[in-house]
Amino acid sequence: MLSFYELTDTECLDFEGAMEIYIEAFPAHERPSIAIIKDRINSGAERLIIGKQDDKVGLMALLWKLASTRFILLDFLATAAPFRGTGIGGNFMEFIMNWTTSQNENLLFEVEHPDFGENTEQRLKRIRFYEKYGANTIKDVIYYLPDLEGGEPKEMLIMTIPAIDLDLKELKQVVKAIYQQLYSLGEGDEPFRKFILSLELGF
Repeated sequence: MLSFYELTDTECLDFEGAMEIYIEAFPAHERPSIAIIKDRINSGAERLIIGKQDDKVGLMALLWKLASTRFILLDFLATAAPFRGTGIGGNFMEFIMNWTTSQNENLLFEVEHPDFGENTEQRLKRIRFYEKYGANTIKDVIYYLPDLEGGEPKEMLIMTIPAIDLDLKELKQVVKAIYQQLYSLGEGDEPFRKFILSLELGF
């Protein structure tokens, strides 16, 4: 039996299963520690959605309401290897979209920019997956994902569901909210400065 739901108990076995997927899917320099994730969920700052089939956790997503914006950030989304290619990921995405709508919010997320890095086809495939569900890419804007271990920020694109054209003022407000609320970064820090430069060059 397939089921999707929000998980709030950070001490249960399902939480451990979700965190195993999280650790396997994302490199250490991109993911906050499990202790931080626990604190965020327990405080209500972040919400954990999981997908289970036959009592096995196979999908996880972490979502963060960006205060002072009209968006919920899809912070992390991952599928365990045995569940990939089965179509369950699409069902999970639809559940997340409906859940976001039930919160009277819009979905915003970051994807790896296909013009950077070596896994171009994988990056394009991920973008096409989101586009199947009506996602829109904010054109000509590079968002810089902070490196939690002090390395160079990674070049990303910003997408929304439903498709929303953000003007320059709102785009700055949204990105500033991400940097401040999730990374405790301000306008003087490198990722935000690089982002502003990309706007000046390409927006």
